[in-house]
Amino acid sequence: MTRGGVKVRRGSNLAAAALVAMLVVAPVGNVAARNIVTATINGKRHKWKGRYVLFEVGPSGVIAVASKRARLGSILPTIGFACPVLLSGATFPLMPDPAICNATYTETKVSRTPTTKAWLATRDVQVTYASFDGTRLTGTFAAVLDPVPGNPSPAVTVEGQFRGKVTAGR
Repeated sequence: MTRGGVKVRRGSNLAAAALVAMLVVAPVGNVAARNIVTATINGKRHKWKGRYVLFEVGPSGVIAVASKRARLGSILPTIGFACPVLLSGATFPLMPDPAICNATYTETKVSRTPTTKAWLATRDVQVTYASFDGTRLTGTFAAVLDPVPGNPSPAVTVEGQFRGKVTAGR
């Protein structure tokens, strides 16, 4: 095809537009800027990333929640942990007393009649905040979570890592 006396290959405008869009939308800096939680739960590796991973830092402490996009017919794993500690002015790595931290893990079967299995630890949750620069938080966590009443499954062992941008809590 010819435009203005210049031979143009079909589809090249689409490719050029896609390249410009990638450059405009691409994150500045390292790809590691995404919020990520990885965990091994009873030997099985899980990874949560992107907009469904939230870290909140506020006067009540630090709360982390990671989930995935719900798809009909799938199992939706969700993990969360929290410690009532203040990060501003702290020295890192910071290891709160495991007796004050808690964690939860759920698996929800997404269907017309969803079912959920849940596990919880209200103490003995080991969290290490490796670094915090005021906006980004990194660290590790580990716990044994017991099934909540109504869940006939055995306890689960959780070990994981996290990193991401925090939001300010109220």
